[in-house]
Amino acid sequence: MKKFKFLALLIAAVCLVFPLVGCCTKGPAAQIKNVVLIIGDGMGFNHVENAKKLFGLDNLIFEKDFFAQSKTHSASSGTTDSAAGATAMATGHKVNNGEISRTNGQNLQSIVELAQAQGMKTGILTNDNLYGATPAAFSSHVDARTNTQEIILQQTSSNINLLIGKSNSQYNSYQTQFVDSGYTMVQTFDALKSTTSDKVIANLRNIRSIYDETKINQTDMSEVAKFALEFLQNDNGFFLMIEEGYIDKNAHNNELQKSLCETRTLFDIVEKVYRFCKNRKDTMVIVTADHETGGLQLSTDGNFNNSLFSTTKHTSANVPIYVKNPVLKTEEAEVENTTIFEMCKKPILN
Repeated sequence: MKKFKFLALLIAAVCLVFPLVGCCTKGPAAQIKNVVLIIGDGMGFNHVENAKKLFGLDNLIFEKDFFAQSKTHSASSGTTDSAAGATAMATGHKVNNGEISRTNGQNLQSIVELAQAQGMKTGILTNDNLYGATPAAFSSHVDARTNTQEIILQQTSSNINLLIGKSNSQYNSYQTQFVDSGYTMVQTFDALKSTTSDKVIANLRNIRSIYDETKINQTDMSEVAKFALEFLQNDNGFFLMIEEGYIDKNAHNNELQKSLCETRTLFDIVEKVYRFCKNRKDTMVIVTADHETGGLQLSTDGNFNNSLFSTTKHTSANVPIYVKNPVLKTEEAEVENTTIFEMCKKPILN
């Protein structure tokens, strides 16, 4: 009997000093039940800094949470495209440019699928097409990003609770498949806000930046993000990916003011998400980019003209990662973009 008592005391002491899996489960990952990943497509360090200068902003709410620089190369190139960049974050695997969460004929399990397997709700929000490379990587598995039909068909059976993208008539052709899978389809933000369905696909008009004076009657994307957070709340937690897609598109066109307006929209989105997290430790927020677009230079004289771009293409430059309530730490200045998947996975599987 004395031996058993001694053994029990020894186990208790070891558990206090070296917590075992399933024993004394404490720590950051155990507290997190919601994961929000915010991706500024094409957003490099200088997009952030120039947007701050243009809009007279000092310290952004998420800058204090800088984690590391992200290395964005793909398996096939030193300069990634959005498909490979998003796939790295969605699956933890480097793939060839153009591949969407699938390589060598094999599907790669995504963070969305891992979250669903744990009973979590899932959502995707973009102001781009829902079949675009970034949302596609979190909602489908195809050999090429151009396989639009297959991406949409897989989304119809994805069981993702909330799919929000820009208005696109192609989705109307798949209404029957979405409805048969239990989805409600809406096309306005008002209709989205009034829905009572557990599964919704919304193709919204006018969700470009409210700061872009060339656009009129735009819906504030940060308000759509706020709705998504409220819609997905539940006891089991949720995973939400938000993409600001037009930072990249405007940078490809070397339209600096428009690109910075979209970057400003991302700032608003992050602020709304941080407000959701205020006084709570159960939500991890990651803010990053899939790659840098345009080789953007920093304005030193307060002028923001298109000549600050040095290319119309993607570059191999590192991009920032900011993390609120991180579950991993690093001493490295640079990490692979697959680290983002590992950060998302840890609390989901904890």
